[in-house]
Amino acid sequence: MTGNTIASSTADAASRWTTPSGRPKAVEVPNRAFETMIHAFNAHRPERDPVHPVAAPMTHAAGTLVFPVLAAGGRNIVHDGAAPGEILESIERNAVTRLFLPPTAIYALLDHPDAPRRDLSSLRYFVYGAAPMSVAKRRIAELRSPD
Repeated sequence: MTGNTIASSTADAASRWTTPSGRPKAVEVPNRAFETMIHAFNAHRPERDPVHPVAAPMTHAAGTLVFPVLAAGGRNIVHDGAAPGEILESIERNAVTRLFLPPTAIYALLDHPDAPRRDLSSLRYFVYGAAPMSVAKRRIAELRSPD
């Protein structure tokens, strides 16, 4: 492609890596798959100008939220790791509206001494993935959420 050419919906948009059983394998993801994911995510989580701190590897599940945020006119704030104190501070300072973390990082966030005194009222969507989450910890997270 050159110039202002727009890729077709069947053209590959990215290569994702998967390792379900053994050696890593590249899986080509077409534009239409990305478009569908972006539209579906934003249809189920509608908001204007979302703010998303990217605190987990973008090459994994956290990177999936980057595109819907951009498509909704929002901003992604890239962090150097998932230090719980920094994430809590970022939620408060940047009025974060969407957050993805794996369960282990959520546990650390919930257990951090600053968690009870931080203003998390801007947070609308707390998405987790990449591993199962303890039901008890999930209930604690739900109780501490603003709505």
